[in-house]
Amino acid sequence: MSYKQAFGISLLILVIHAEIIWAKSDGGDSSDANLQKTIQFSRKSATAAFLLGLGPGFFVHGAGHYYIGDKRTGNILLATELVSIPIMLIAMANGTGSMGTGEENSAIQTAEGMAIIVFLGSWALDFLGAPNKVINSRRALAAKTKISLSSKRDIIKLELAISF
Repeated sequence: MSYKQAFGISLLILVIHAEIIWAKSDGGDSSDANLQKTIQFSRKSATAAFLLGLGPGFFVHGAGHYYIGDKRTGNILLATELVSIPIMLIAMANGTGSMGTGEENSAIQTAEGMAIIVFLGSWALDFLGAPNKVINSRRALAAKTKISLSSKRDIIKLELAISF
């Protein structure tokens, strides 16, 4: 693989990674599917999602998202990791002890640096994003839940309404 190809692949990984960060997670699902996801995410532990993303997530990106049930994001993070590791290794192997021109060394360092940024960025997105999804799901569920209590004479009335 040439240095220009490694650089091009690194740029592609960076674009894919940026798309992951800014993409909408709902993907245009129906309100029933969104409600199911919100309930599913809110039942998980934000602490466990963080710890799974931080520890094992370094070696298997997406572990936190797999835990909360967001397989789509988990698969994207894992794919990002699997593409960035070979680019880092190739750039390091070609750059170590290389006596090439300044332009070749610069391209190797750029490809290596970008692959490292993508690797660490996708890892951070896992251990920060998964607990954030759990917390946001709980907030969304709480905001759409109304509990009212009323009483008339001997009758106490408790109403629970969830609107979506």
